[in-house]
Amino acid sequence: MKRKYLNDAIIGNRKMIASLSEKGELLRLSYPTADYRQFIDYYETGVKINDSALIRLHNDINNVYNQYYSTDTNVLNTEIENTYFKLNMKQEDFIPMKKDVLIRRYTFTNYNKIDLDVKFLIESKLFSNLNNMVGTRICDNAMIQYSHDFAMTTFSNMPIYSYQLNNVDETISSGVIKDKDYIAMSNHSAIAYDVGVLRPGESKEFNVYIYINKNYKVDVLDDLIKEYNLYDYDKLTEEFPQLNELVQTVDTEPGDTLKDKIYKNFYYSGMNVDGLSDIVKIIITLTGLFGQAFELKTISLVLNVPLYINRGNVLMYLNFINQINEEDKNNIFETNILFALFIFFRDYEFIDDYKRIEEYTKTNNIYKRVLGKCNKEKLSIESYLKEIEKIIDDDKVTNKPFNIRKQND
Repeated sequence: MKRKYLNDAIIGNRKMIASLSEKGELLRLSYPTADYRQFIDYYETGVKINDSALIRLHNDINNVYNQYYSTDTNVLNTEIENTYFKLNMKQEDFIPMKKDVLIRRYTFTNYNKIDLDVKFLIESKLFSNLNNMVGTRICDNAMIQYSHDFAMTTFSNMPIYSYQLNNVDETISSGVIKDKDYIAMSNHSAIAYDVGVLRPGESKEFNVYIYINKNYKVDVLDDLIKEYNLYDYDKLTEEFPQLNELVQTVDTEPGDTLKDKIYKNFYYSGMNVDGLSDIVKIIITLTGLFGQAFELKTISLVLNVPLYINRGNVLMYLNFINQINEEDKNNIFETNILFALFIFFRDYEFIDDYKRIEEYTKTNNIYKRVLGKCNKEKLSIESYLKEIEKIIDDDKVTNKPFNIRKQND
């Protein structure tokens, strides 16, 4: 809905306020105060019934609407009757007084004489700009859309049936979405739930929850610095045993301690960090490494391989650094290989354009071959580079996407 100043209904509590249209579309969501920034560009829902295209719950010619509040409550009811399929959809929106979460309860009832196979889709687009980019991740049966200082999570008591994080505009109207990546730098994403087959006269109910938190706010850096400002590298390594594994730079070598890695990083970057505490030096290094995502994104698209790390993840890794699981370790491992590929191709003169590189890497499966050669014990990016160079040198293909290695100035 473009004219978002037409708010027909308001629900909320002291911290979270939501406004909706007369058709039940969520227009605004404010947190933690009523006059705080707006997060949602638009948040739309729809259903796919049998073989139909997407039927927008809040904008379809066959829908009839009836909206009302439950008596003496802030529970907003929107009844939506699709006259073509004879499917009744009741949407109940409310925010508990003591819990900052928007709850949307849906009840689907089949008044048709035939079975109706129903899929429920949510399309969410958050405000984003160059200084406040938004990423999306599918994790723990939830869609998490996050920026540097907030995260908005959509989840349900039903499992996610399918999702799409990129190019949602191209497929959403069909009611069929799918994606191979579970994380992306995208502010526009969609998820789908399988309501199931409704027999004539049958009803099904499920809940959708929208939760905003600011645990990933920038203040966490200040808190981290205050708490660990006097710790030296040995003490920090003891407090965060996985920190040394997480910090990998181009100059990292096997056996390097955390102190070795940090000192090398600043030595080769030429940065003057005199007077800074060890924890601040670590934070600067981590932020710089995760900031490489904007360069890495290019090569990940060219190679058609996943990119897991982005700037928004910095705060999450800092905040939960002792809770990195095996999946996170695999992602870090694979992204370091991607980093090595980026460095390798960057050091060559490209012929024509990226299409040649894409053709070459796909034909010869460079990424998969490196992934197979480099086991997870090889934590040095330099070791990945050596494996890549060996694969390239041993390759019999003459039509390489580069001609000569760049000469040092």
